[in-house]
Amino acid sequence: MDISPVSFGNWAKRRRRMLDLTQKELAQRAGCSVAALQKIERDERRPSRQLAERLADFLEVPPDQRALLLRVARRERMAEALPSIPQPAAPPLKESTPKHSRSEIPIPPTPLVGREVELAEIARLLHDPQCRLLTLRGAGGIGKTRLALEAARRLQGDMPQGAYFVSLVGISAPEFIVPTIADALGFGMSGSIVQMSQLLNYLKEKQTLIVLDNFEHLLDGAELLSEILQHAPGIKLLVTSRELLHLQAEWMLEVHGLFVPQNAWINELEASSSAMLFLQRAQQARVGFTLTDVERSALLRICQLVQGMPLAIELAAAWVRTLSCRQIADEIEQGLGFLAATARDVPERHRSITAVFDQSWKLLATEEQRVLRQLSIFRGSFTRRAAKRVAGASLPLLSALVDKSLVQYNDIYGGRFELHELIRQYAAVRLEEAVAEEQATRERHSRYYLTLLVEQEPALRSRQQKETLSRLIADIDNLRMAWDFAISGEVVDLLRQAAGPLYYFYELLQYFREAESSYKRAADMLRTRLANCKEQKDPELEVALGDMLNYQAFFNLRPGNNREALALFQTSMELLSPLHETYALTFALVHAGVVHWAMGNFDEASLALSKSLSMSSTLTHHPWLRAFAVGFLGAVTHDMGGYADGYRLLSEAMTICRDMEDPYFILLIGSYFTRSAQAQGHIDEAHKVLREGLQIARENGNRWSIGLALERLGTFMQTAGNNNEAALQYLEESLKLLREVGDRWSLSWVLNAMGQLSLANRDETKAEQYAMEAIKVANEAGNHPSELNALVTLSTIRAQQKLNAPALEMALYVLQHPSSTQEAKDRAVRLRLELEARLTPYEVKIAQTRIQSDPNMVTSTFSFNTSMPA
Repeated sequence: MDISPVSFGNWAKRRRRMLDLTQKELAQRAGCSVAALQKIERDERRPSRQLAERLADFLEVPPDQRALLLRVARRERMAEALPSIPQPAAPPLKESTPKHSRSEIPIPPTPLVGREVELAEIARLLHDPQCRLLTLRGAGGIGKTRLALEAARRLQGDMPQGAYFVSLVGISAPEFIVPTIADALGFGMSGSIVQMSQLLNYLKEKQTLIVLDNFEHLLDGAELLSEILQHAPGIKLLVTSRELLHLQAEWMLEVHGLFVPQNAWINELEASSSAMLFLQRAQQARVGFTLTDVERSALLRICQLVQGMPLAIELAAAWVRTLSCRQIADEIEQGLGFLAATARDVPERHRSITAVFDQSWKLLATEEQRVLRQLSIFRGSFTRRAAKRVAGASLPLLSALVDKSLVQYNDIYGGRFELHELIRQYAAVRLEEAVAEEQATRERHSRYYLTLLVEQEPALRSRQQKETLSRLIADIDNLRMAWDFAISGEVVDLLRQAAGPLYYFYELLQYFREAESSYKRAADMLRTRLANCKEQKDPELEVALGDMLNYQAFFNLRPGNNREALALFQTSMELLSPLHETYALTFALVHAGVVHWAMGNFDEASLALSKSLSMSSTLTHHPWLRAFAVGFLGAVTHDMGGYADGYRLLSEAMTICRDMEDPYFILLIGSYFTRSAQAQGHIDEAHKVLREGLQIARENGNRWSIGLALERLGTFMQTAGNNNEAALQYLEESLKLLREVGDRWSLSWVLNAMGQLSLANRDETKAEQYAMEAIKVANEAGNHPSELNALVTLSTIRAQQKLNAPALEMALYVLQHPSSTQEAKDRAVRLRLELEARLTPYEVKIAQTRIQSDPNMVTSTFSFNTSMPA
């Protein structure tokens, strides 16, 4: 394909490459420095007439084209007049969609104007195996995002898993980069390992192009990209940023403005990409708009004043409804000249486009200015209702700002508005100038979003859970900012109201680390407030602190930090007990009971859960808390051998969950209910609930929930003994998911199940591998019941290997340990009877004596470097 040049420099560079000349070779022949030639090729300087003639000689320009070349070189004619040059050898740009995966590249509302040269260069670089990180660097508003979108759209067919677009505009800190990437990829975060490890595990075998848009404010997190490239060899990254990332793997392509002609000749001006963009947007703003001869020179001035910057051109074109091109150019010229000459204190990112925003600002009505200022408080997109409540923006005012290209409307996400980030920054500076107004706006923003969370809690705990969660996720950056402002502003009543709904929002997202950090900040603030109260107690602050400690403890419990969680729950209960705060005390008791259960402290777990169950009877507005109390008490009772009582309690919990119609609770409590149902012989009932749970998990797309449902269903099929092949399929899928998620508690369960299934299939090697890993994982998490269950499997393997004495010691160890579940004990009893029949009474006595004298001696017996639970 031949490509027409858009500048003399670009034409010269392509001609040089076609003749297989390096910059050094051409510079030596033409008698100039390499640096001078580089600037000419980048169109940063014009060659003198003498140098242009020498370049024409060595670029082998035909005699009949030399005069034209000299005029183009001196910018007296457009480069489009020069003959086309064949495109350099590079893989063609494919516009097919990927066959192996969905692609997540947003579709812009208007076609891209120009940029064919840049697109070809991006394609050439990204097809180079050495280039895996390409940064599009340029000033704000230069069109980096739009260029990256088009490049990704054209290249997505070349990647087996397509291409994905990740907007980083609303991200306030590097710690949010990983969950934002994961969300764009459709990959849910959860579990106990760090989010970066989960993302690397997910990407390591993928072959896809990821576009990371607006990275300049997150440079402290740039090293994350190096880790992705190191661990995921099939990933290519296309980054847009105003600054280089300064990474060893980085390749950089400078993005300049659209081509601007030097004169207003009809055949050149209207064919230039900058003028084409203006005309396209002007015709959208005013149907029937045409460029007259009088206006042609004014359009040229506009394009030159904004230096071909696409965003500035679009904003300027929007004013053709009320201003002529000459008036637009006059207004821009006044502001642009001033900023370029004397405005030293203007941030660098504003210097090239603030003039456009200044002129747009001056032409706004006073009320429009106020609304735009206050809309800058939002992070990311926002709804019409939010704009009304926070900024007092009526529909006519919003529509007026949309018409003037200062606010964007997107109906793809259910009708949301958004400010371009540069406009938001400009308006935010205006808001900062009005200190009292800014403070009031921040207060309204915080109260609106935290109140929204409170209002949405009933729907979040209902059959509308999936849709409600999706809506709230769209506002997650605003919710984060609202919570942080409430902490910094010490708005205790608002924090207390929102703490519970925020906890469930984070639980459904499974953002454990972020949630723990959020509640810790709130708790630290409240501790400071209480310390400043000196001798006078403040019950309101103490209750609020108890709430924050509860939720901080919960998000330590979820990834398996049991000791930290228990300490926080105990501190909370000591604080809350004198205050008779039933809800917060019940919450702490329920989850302290869960911690004890996880650690194998069954008596303590049963006591805490029984107390919480009694207290929950008064909390009629919080049925889920009673479901938790009765459900987990049933699960503990089951593990202690009370199968009938466990089934009764869990049946009651399931009834509460179904009355609430909360899918997540039905799945979670159902996973424990099916164990008791199966133990009581209710096979069909258990199977039905398991199938329902898996369907719920898949519909919601929660990876941890899917893994849990698959593990329970696989275990059911295996213990039922009627379909080991189906059990293996379920468990293998569960194991893969839970390894990626990193939840060690759940992972130890599925490893246990895989070990027992391998034993049933007479594969001792795999059974031992799974059992050993289950012991290791459970030990790290402090999940002693699962650790002991795996030890029974290992003991069975040793028995099959005729290592009878070591096998008996392991079985005896499980039987004497208080953290062993009844199921583990039943398996160990059967094994003990079998082994005692094989061994002499003396050998049995020796094994019993060894365990009684040194219970931990068993660790050396099966040669595993870990400490068994004491």
